[in-house]
Amino acid sequence: MNMRSLLFLPLLALSACSSARASEGNDTAAPTKPRRTILFQFDGLHYQAPERLQLQNVLALAAEGTRVEEAVVIIPWHPTTGEYGRYHLTSLPNPVTMSGTVMLTETPKMIQQSFGGRFTAHIANSRAYRSLDAGFTYSKLDPNLRDEHILEEAKRVLTEEDPVFMRIVFQDTNDRGGAPVALAKSGTPWKNNLYAEGSPFIKEAREADALLGEFISFLKSKNMWEDTLFILQADGASVYGWHPIQFEDSERIPLIFHGPGIAQGKVIPYAENIDVTATIADFMGVEHPNPDGGSGRVLRELAPDVDAPAVPKLIKRFNAGVREYNRLLAHLVKESPKHPRFDVALMQLYNSYNGKKFFYGVDRIMEWKQTGSLENLVSNNDATLECIRGLIAEEETPAGQQPPVKAPEGCW
Repeated sequence: MNMRSLLFLPLLALSACSSARASEGNDTAAPTKPRRTILFQFDGLHYQAPERLQLQNVLALAAEGTRVEEAVVIIPWHPTTGEYGRYHLTSLPNPVTMSGTVMLTETPKMIQQSFGGRFTAHIANSRAYRSLDAGFTYSKLDPNLRDEHILEEAKRVLTEEDPVFMRIVFQDTNDRGGAPVALAKSGTPWKNNLYAEGSPFIKEAREADALLGEFISFLKSKNMWEDTLFILQADGASVYGWHPIQFEDSERIPLIFHGPGIAQGKVIPYAENIDVTATIADFMGVEHPNPDGGSGRVLRELAPDVDAPAVPKLIKRFNAGVREYNRLLAHLVKESPKHPRFDVALMQLYNSYNGKKFFYGVDRIMEWKQTGSLENLVSNNDATLECIRGLIAEEETPAGQQPPVKAPEGCW
């Protein structure tokens, strides 16, 4: 794709946004229910990128639909070893989004499986998503393709099959953009800064935005735009590149909804990635694949006249707990030569016979379901953190002084 095309496509998309509505006139009633859902993902797109890089097609989509001010994904840890790694090669937000729950099982049901025998499609330039494939009628996961090839394949499948549900992923934003920034050697001008001059992320994000504009124009030319529930999202990215979990911005994503029943130009305050599948299922009139204690809620405030409810922000609280646990664990390890009790506590935290408190962190993803619900998961972890804080304070406070906090009874 040449630079002239990149500059032209945003203008084309913006023009198409207005001209499509004008051409409808009063002859055709706007659809009230979506005919299809397209879940469109920019892998590694930082949540501030649309505004900071002026991604015109993303901004135009937000103006035409509803965007989420603070959209949060489950902490984007990416293990390929251990129990989680036996089932998934992709980072944690992806199976959680597609299953709509944090209570992952060995073979969780995914949203595409809720559409029965109807045609569904999965197109991405990464094989890491193959654990999400169950139930898709058609899948093409090819790491040798660039984003523009993914776009062409998506257009072909839409033209020939018109899937009722489609997941499309542009991988280059991360693989050729964010990941090189994270892994750059010392002395690289854009090391650990997505937005530094010369950063490959800038080029890849702008190219992906241009392709988004081309895709929206294609959908309009095929009369597939106004009756599509179109969701643009990412899976977590930090300004430092990739998605290191100790940095809070890694859990933030751009999240935009457009389609029948979606307000135009609205901003809702908060949503979590487990809410995406719940909302798709509701809009499309299918069953939620996993309506359990770890699932999300339907974002009814996407409608024009519905206010957003107060929500407990459990995913955000869980993520904050994981970050603190990692820091406290590091402190226990570092200081255990001076405080042997810390070494004992480390064993207790991983010993179901001698320990009383356990933290369900990123090393125990497949055990989260044992807590029964996301609320219980967060409450359990909060209680364990309180015990660790109290132990550290008691051990490190000089003799004869009162520790600033104490561990509750029954911790150890």
